Amino acid sequence: MKSPNAPTSAVLEIIKTFRGVEEIGGDDGWLVTFDDRGKFQNSLTLINMLKGWKAESHPNILNMILISGT
Repeated sequence: MKSPNAPTSAVLEIIKTFRGVEEIGGDDGWLVTFDDRGKFQNSLTLINMLKGWKAESHPNILNMILISGT
């Protein structure tokens, strides 16, 4: 039996915990900015640990991650 994907609330809690600012959000994902590199890196790592979610650094904007469901 396959385990379910992590709920959206888990991603939102990580964003809230590390004081991320949601720049753009929707059903297909979010762009979130963090105020320092440590919070950015911790959020990126934790979100990528969640089953069914992918986070990657924005190619042009410092401390911003792109979050999407897989």
